[in-house]
Amino acid sequence: MLRAVTCASRRGLARGLAAFAGGAACSLLAREERGAQCLSVLSAAPKGAPKDAPVTKGAGTDALASRYVLHEVLGRGRFGVVHRGTLKATGEQVAIKILPKSSSAAAAPLLDEAELMRALFWHPHVVNLLDSFETAESLVLVMDLCSGGELFDRVVAMGSYTEADASEVMRYVMSAIAHCHSRGVAHRDLKPENIMLASQDTAVDVRICDFGLAQHIEPGKPLRGKVGTVGYAAPEMLRGDPPTYSPRVDEYAVGVILFILLGGYHPFDPDCAADDETITRRVKRGQWGFHDDSWKSISESAKGLLRKLLAADPKDRISAADALEHPWLRGDAASDKPLLKSAARLAEYNEARGAWREATRAAINREGLSTADRRSALAAAFRLIDANGDGQICRKELTVFLNRVEARASPAEIDKMLSQGDIDGDGLISEAEFIAMNL
Repeated sequence: MLRAVTCASRRGLARGLAAFAGGAACSLLAREERGAQCLSVLSAAPKGAPKDAPVTKGAGTDALASRYVLHEVLGRGRFGVVHRGTLKATGEQVAIKILPKSSSAAAAPLLDEAELMRALFWHPHVVNLLDSFETAESLVLVMDLCSGGELFDRVVAMGSYTEADASEVMRYVMSAIAHCHSRGVAHRDLKPENIMLASQDTAVDVRICDFGLAQHIEPGKPLRGKVGTVGYAAPEMLRGDPPTYSPRVDEYAVGVILFILLGGYHPFDPDCAADDETITRRVKRGQWGFHDDSWKSISESAKGLLRKLLAADPKDRISAADALEHPWLRGDAASDKPLLKSAARLAEYNEARGAWREATRAAINREGLSTADRRSALAAAFRLIDANGDGQICRKELTVFLNRVEARASPAEIDKMLSQGDIDGDGLISEAEFIAMNL
C-alpha cells in the first residue's frame, strides 16, 4: 500500500526505518519478507525455450531433493526462504523459493504471483519462473539466479556513461514492459530496485523482477488499487478511492527511472527535501522540468521521449510498444558523449540508497552477516545521515536522509524514530547509540 507507514519495531532505528511500506525501505523490507525474490534474475534461456512455464502438480515430497541440490540461503523472511540451487540434470544455477504450507497468510499471494509469472514465460528481460511444484510440506518456486546486482549500482560502478548506454539499457526495460502488457500483465511497481542485472559480466543485460503487486489486465476493465511507491506512481494512481487506471502506469514509472538515469536526480524531488504530500501534489500537477544544468548536454530526442513517458494524461502517454520505435530508444538519436555531471549526481543519489540497503540488511537479516560486517554497514549509514559530521544525528539530518533514499516519514514518525534510538535522552542519536540499537 502507498505509504501505509508504521514504525512498530522495538529493535532500533534502522529496523524502525525499514518498517516503512514504501520507497527504498519498502523495497528492501519487501524483498526480505518475500524471501528476496529480487535476488532472482534470469540468465538467458536457451534457444527454443518453451512457450509455457513448466508446472508440476502433486510432485510429491521427494521432488525437491530428486531434482535440485540446495546451497546457501540467499534471503529469508517471515514466511519462507530462498536458496541458491543447482538443477541436477544440467548443472544450471537457480534460485529456489520455499514456502512452508503452514504459512497460510503468504500462500495465496505467492500462488497469485506464480500464476502471473507463468503467463509471462518466456522473455529475455523478465524474471522467468522455471519450475513450480508442491511437496507434502512446502510450496516451491524455481527461478534463474541473479548475480549482477541492481542497475543503478552497476551504472555508478562504470564511473561514467553516455546517452547511448542509457538508451540500450532502457530499450531492454521497455521491451520487457511491452512483453508484460502483451501477455496481459501490468507490473505496477517498477522502480530502480526492481531492475536487476543478469550477471557480473555485463552492464546491459537487465531484467525486471518482483511481480508481487502485478495484476492481470482484463480487456475493457480498469486496474484498481493504491499500490507501489509514490515517487514512481502515475498521477492517475494517486486519485480516487480506489483509483482506477490503465497499464500505462508502467510506462510512466519507466519515465521516472529514465529521468533519474539521465539527470541524476528525481524529477519530483530534485533537492531530496519533499515529503509524500508534496511529491503527490507535484505528480498530479505534472510539475517537473529540465531545470538542472546537466540537461543542457542531453539530446532533444531523449527529452522528447521523457515528455511522452511522463505525460500527466495517460491518453497522451506513449505505450511501451510505440516507445520501442522512438529514435532515441532505437539508438539512432542517442548521444555518445559522456554524461559526467549526471553520473556524479547519480553516484551521490545512489550512495545513500546503497548505505541504506546495507544498514537495513544488517538490522533485519542477522543470520547472514557477522557482527563486524553489520557494525561496519551501520557505521557507514550513520556517517551518511550525519551530514555535518558532528557525530550526532539530529531531526533535520534524519529527515533529509530519508527523503534522499525515498523512505519519507511524517514529523510524528521522525520523532518516534528519534526517541527509539536516543538512549541518553539528549534528543540526538550518536553513532554508538545507532549501532547499539541495531546489533
